Amino acid sequence: MAGVQKLMWVAFLLHSGAAAVGGERGDLDSCEPCTCSHTHVNCSSRHLTTVPKTLPKGIQTLDLAHNSIHELIKTSFDSYGDLTALNISYNKLRFLDRDVFQHLIRLQTLDLQHNQMPLSDRSYPVGLFRNQKMLRQLFLQSNTDCNSGYNYPDTVFSDLTNLTELHIDGLQNFVFGKGFKNLTKLTSLLLEGTCDIGTVRNDSFTYLPSVQSLSLVNCGIIYVEHSSFSPLSNNIRYLDVSDNVDLGLIRFGQAMYGLRNKTVRILKANRLHRHRGTGIALECKDFASLKYITLEELHIDDNRIEVLDMGITGLLSHLKRLSGRKNLYLFGPYVLTGQALTKIEWADLSGQGASTADLFRRNANNMHLQKLRTEPTCFTSDEIEQISGISHETVAHVARKRWDSIPNLIQSGCLFHLPQKLTFANFSRSKFNLHIRNVRFCNSNLTKLDLSHNLFTKWEGPIRGFGSLEYLDLSHNFCDYVNNSLFKSVSRLKTLKLGTNFLGFPMKDLQFNLSTLEHLDLTDNKIQDLTISNFILLRSLKYLDLSYNDLVSWNATIENMHNLTTLNISHNLFVDFPISLASQIDQLNSKHLRVDFQGNSLQCNCLTLKSLQWINKNSNRFVNMQGLECTFNDKNINLTNIRNIVLQLEKTCASYVGLMIGILTIVMLVMALSIAGVLFRYRWKLRYLYYVMRNRHRGYLPAQDVDHEFEFDAFISYADEDRGFVVREMREVLEDQDDMSLCIHHRDFLPGEAIAANILKAISTSRKTVVILTRNFLKSHWCRYELEMAKMESIYAGRNTLLIVLMEDIPVKDLPVDIVEVMRKDSYVEFTDDTEGRDVFWHSLKRGLRA
Repeated sequence: MAGVQKLMWVAFLLHSGAAAVGGERGDLDSCEPCTCSHTHVNCSSRHLTTVPKTLPKGIQTLDLAHNSIHELIKTSFDSYGDLTALNISYNKLRFLDRDVFQHLIRLQTLDLQHNQMPLSDRSYPVGLFRNQKMLRQLFLQSNTDCNSGYNYPDTVFSDLTNLTELHIDGLQNFVFGKGFKNLTKLTSLLLEGTCDIGTVRNDSFTYLPSVQSLSLVNCGIIYVEHSSFSPLSNNIRYLDVSDNVDLGLIRFGQAMYGLRNKTVRILKANRLHRHRGTGIALECKDFASLKYITLEELHIDDNRIEVLDMGITGLLSHLKRLSGRKNLYLFGPYVLTGQALTKIEWADLSGQGASTADLFRRNANNMHLQKLRTEPTCFTSDEIEQISGISHETVAHVARKRWDSIPNLIQSGCLFHLPQKLTFANFSRSKFNLHIRNVRFCNSNLTKLDLSHNLFTKWEGPIRGFGSLEYLDLSHNFCDYVNNSLFKSVSRLKTLKLGTNFLGFPMKDLQFNLSTLEHLDLTDNKIQDLTISNFILLRSLKYLDLSYNDLVSWNATIENMHNLTTLNISHNLFVDFPISLASQIDQLNSKHLRVDFQGNSLQCNCLTLKSLQWINKNSNRFVNMQGLECTFNDKNINLTNIRNIVLQLEKTCASYVGLMIGILTIVMLVMALSIAGVLFRYRWKLRYLYYVMRNRHRGYLPAQDVDHEFEFDAFISYADEDRGFVVREMREVLEDQDDMSLCIHHRDFLPGEAIAANILKAISTSRKTVVILTRNFLKSHWCRYELEMAKMESIYAGRNTLLIVLMEDIPVKDLPVDIVEVMRKDSYVEFTDDTEGRDVFWHSLKRGLRA
């Protein structure tokens, strides 16, 4: 046995010694300065000036990118005949020797991009690729600094009979010559790198009939001749002409004539316009060829499109996916013709221009559809030639016949008709400034709808016709009103995103009646409190996100959420983990439920001890315990070591005397807060009653609801900064011209009397109180006081005394809740600087004062 082992050891040493001589096959120790891994050698970024000679034989992949190789001699790769992939990109090559690749007969991928070899016979001598019959991928882009005066050396490429993918610089007014007709397997052509084409000619692709994937991105194209794409394969997988900002979508639409009778699976024409000037209109005459193209996916992003011809969608009958993001669409009747896209499944029209048109007007929409049925729509150029000289009535008849072939176009009771196969629609970031009203959609099979980052500020509903919807995003819409009926008909909804709105106030009346919902996002909604009924019907919920709100307690019910796996209540205002919530989690008894509680202002003291004990017991439920901190003895400490914190608190809080003092303090504090709360809540009512009694004591009785018993027609409540409008304009129009009597505080208040008493007397002796609502008004203490006294007068006198004049455009989020409530319940008029609008304003104000 010992003799056999010795023989094996000697054989191993002999084999090692043989392998160490001159880079034999399998020798990984001879890779310096490169790195070897099996059949792959990485020599990139090694400051090489020549190809290393000592690399192992038999390697299949050699990476020489990012070096300083100036020249390749004909023997550079003689020892590496097994190479299948060679990368010499990002070097300093100027030309190639005719025989440099003669032994690389197995080569399948060759990367020569980013060198200094312009497209000429000197750089690529004839016969260079004579032995590369297996080459499939060739990268030659970014080699020609200036493409003027160069032509594709088609003779040298004619040997690449198995080439399937070619990356090459784009030349001015280029033509792929006769030598390319041998490249019958070339299906992917990408003109990139140094690419300044100018004009794509009719004969540019004459000898490339097999190309199915063509990229002309950012190639400085100005014009495409009409038949340029005619020689390409009849089944085009991918055509991309994006980022040619001087071409224009209209000129490219006209160039689609060369795609007639072809199938184009993906067509990208993004950013074909510079970001300047007005938008564009898409007219049928420019896109007539679409009728004869089987187009499945279209991308026309960022093209400054504003409007479309009414029937242009009828030319896209085969379209399955549409991306028209970042355009300037204005709402128009053409949006009602979407049903003509009978096969569309996916549409992204996000990032639109602002539009104030009301989408929810059934009568107007039906009128446009009726008009569409009686007017000519899109005709191709051939059809226009055929019907030239025919009467308008005949043309209209042809158009009506085309639209009558689309079923249920004006179905009774429907506001919008969606394509039946459409399952995804994205209208986010489109500046829609609308209220969601009672609306019905027909033929809707949408499963995912994104309306986020708009201005849908009021959700009334119900929205009917979305029975298949599973995903709805209404986040970032500044909404402050939600009706429970909004989601009434969305019976299959699984994901609902309502984050970053103002749902704190509506939450008290909101109940999510969505039995299939699995994901609910209510993050960043200024929610201060929850109710038992908010989530009680969400039996299928798995993920509930209430992070970044203002919760201080927990009143909601999750006991029925047996599928809940994630509860995110991070970044709220909790000082401890709510015991009511802890009790519900214990009742759920779910092993999979995880709670995110980071970012809350936790306190570690005797009052929160019970909460800390529960956290310690259930620490495995919390996401990232390292992120939990609490204030303990005036220091912020991490709860990673919560067990020791709990033990220390249990000892500190064991004293009976301390416990009694703490309870007594809490009781007294609660009583004090309750009394203060009652006083604060009824502070305006108490002030009102006090000054009413004070005025009666002085012999003044409030006027009854009889016109001649009021001393003034209106009391004007305004900030001193807005005095000019009241003194100059209101007094002139209402007093001088209309013979009304106004109470203006700096003129009519009784000197020597308390301001508060003067205010109440003015309100009580005036038929109306007119509030001049500005940002200055909101900052004024006395203005707010006048508003509250007017509200009290309305309640106790039993008459509507308030009339608000909205002088400035103040966002709802900047208005106090009480003023928003008054504006919703009572009348208000908006001031305008427009001449005609000013007349309407004064007319509305006078009518409100006399009401």
